[in-house]
Amino acid sequence: NIIINKNKKIWLTIPVKKSSINTKIKDKIIDDKKNWRKKHIKTLFQCYSNHPYIVDLDELLNFLKNLKYKNLSDCNIKNTIFIAKKLNIKTEFLNASDFSINEKRTQKVIKILEKIDAKEYISPIGGKEYLIEDNFQKISSVKLTINDYKNRNYNQKNSKEFISNLSIIDAIANSGWIG
Repeated sequence: NIIINKNKKIWLTIPVKKSSINTKIKDKIIDDKKNWRKKHIKTLFQCYSNHPYIVDLDELLNFLKNLKYKNLSDCNIKNTIFIAKKLNIKTEFLNASDFSINEKRTQKVIKILEKIDAKEYISPIGGKEYLIEDNFQKISSVKLTINDYKNRNYNQKNSKEFISNLSIIDAIANSGWIG
């Protein structure tokens, strides 16, 4: 997650305990000894406290502060579901790990799509190269759509020029729960 502070992008990261590079995200354990929650909330408050929708952002920060989770995937899942509900996005969330599929990359995606009887797979632009390289369209009957998302500009307080590709935190602080 990237936010802005004085027109500069800064990363907010959640520390995890050391593990193998092959460790699945569901097995990445958050390192709470580093007091990252308090630091993140302090940073976010410093960056956004004078923004027009600080009350909306405060709601998200309270949710994050009070969440109890031990691994990175639970943190991501709970945050995503909370934000989706606040934005009135109605969808079913599924965890890839619930499917017990051992394949990797494109083969794993295809197996999941088959299990849920999907007709179309909308992939972010970041997956395009490997999906094409792995011949997704030749080995699957599922329609592949690459979503080359274009940001919708919104007013960013204290920014002379719109800074794109930031965390939803920035959009909430500047525009509220847009949905």
